[in-house]
Amino acid sequence: MKENDEEQDTREESLQQTVIRLPHLNEEIPALRASDGKLYIPVIALCHMLGIEPDRHIRRWRQMLLWEGSLKLPYRSPQGYQRTVWCLPLPMVPFACSYCNWNLVSPERREQLHRLADEANGVLYRRHMQMVDTYHITRQFLFRFLTTTVGAANNLRQKAPFLAQQLDEESRTHSTAFIEQGCALITTATEQAKAILHWQSDTPIIDVFSQREDGTIEDEYSMPLLPVLPEGEYQALFATIDGIIAWHSSFSEFLTLHGF
Repeated sequence: MKENDEEQDTREESLQQTVIRLPHLNEEIPALRASDGKLYIPVIALCHMLGIEPDRHIRRWRQMLLWEGSLKLPYRSPQGYQRTVWCLPLPMVPFACSYCNWNLVSPERREQLHRLADEANGVLYRRHMQMVDTYHITRQFLFRFLTTTVGAANNLRQKAPFLAQQLDEESRTHSTAFIEQGCALITTATEQAKAILHWQSDTPIIDVFSQREDGTIEDEYSMPLLPVLPEGEYQALFATIDGIIAWHSSFSEFLTLHGF
């Protein structure tokens, strides 16, 4: 608890309040800039700009994926009062604007929100397609890798007695070490690849909606959310594969040196 409080204090000390202009809305809004450059928009300021009631929309938005990454941060109002309020990461603001009742805003603001939502949905669609491509490429690679390496460790172990018969005692020791290392690397890589495939198959379900021009919901349905695997999982697998490549090169040199 103490560490969390210290982290919160550090974050607050490094915040800088500024003003930015949101695209398509043609109006400036307060923003809080963190030390890493990320911008957060106070939700009460966003609601005030749109002319909608904050508490009601905060309760709704907090149930949605767009609330991921939101923080409570100190905000100084135009009247000079400072208090801690909920703030949304800037990239989530267009989606919050899409999930409010457009009937409560002016026709001019409604048109602005429509353009903002269209642009955000276009970005989301392109990102989604990139995820789809990465998802399929990754699965194809993993299946190809697992197909190629199936039984490889057992085949390697089966060659150990034959090699032992052809080598002197010192070389047999090296050969045994090479085979044990290769089997361990192949087994590790196989387990890592299977774990990634299992992670991808454990896909959560999300609710999706389509919206009419006036902001009302036209259709709702569910679909699987493509998994976003932590980069460390891929890096660990590729590091093991690099180890297999290096091992194969060294073992091949050893076998060539001994006439195999």
